[in-house]
Amino acid sequence: MSKLKTVVSMQKKWVRLLPIALEENFSDLMNYDFTAQMEDHLDHVANNQRNWKAVLDAFFTDFSQQLEVAEKDPEEGGMRPNPMVITSIECPTCSRHMGIRTATTGVFLGCSGYALPQKSVVNKR
Repeated sequence: MSKLKTVVSMQKKWVRLLPIALEENFSDLMNYDFTAQMEDHLDHVANNQRNWKAVLDAFFTDFSQQLEVAEKDPEEGGMRPNPMVITSIECPTCSRHMGIRTATTGVFLGCSGYALPQKSVVNKR
């Protein structure tokens, strides 16, 4: 598989991860009716037909409650960690497949065998 195909394949898999987590914990943000209604509210604010503080306060009240739940441990209904997405890229250390992982600092590529016992590999030359 070419590097370009690998990157495109990884990007498609990554795109699927984000909506799953958002749908589980912030379902209204992913709901077309909700976003359309929010656009209408913001249009009314722009036309001086609604108070911007009231619109944002209504949004933030609900959002902060959802955020509070999402920040809990998964066992308590909080956001589940994203599963690692296995790629076709080989780990240079142990030859296992690399995977797309997420952390609080962002997305990174890590060995799928990170938590497993080390595997000795014959140097490929």
